[in-house]
Amino acid sequence: MVKMNEALIRVKKESGIKSNEIISDATGIDTSTMSLHFSGKRKIKFDQAYLYAKFFKVHVLKIIDNNITLLDNST
Repeated sequence: MVKMNEALIRVKKESGIKSNEIISDATGIDTSTMSLHFSGKRKIKFDQAYLYAKFFKVHVLKIIDNNITLLDNST
């Protein structure tokens, strides 16, 4: 069974950033909401996924579902 927000949790872990306050300051997402997101207790909305993606410098789909493969358009 897939845990809610698994992709987001993985991106945060891989970033090495442990402080939700740093992410909150940059995204504007409240720290209590973030805590619920990172614990898998609340689903993220698309606008929040976009803010997380911008902060972590990844495609928004990588925040929503880590199993999606993005195509490289350079070829």
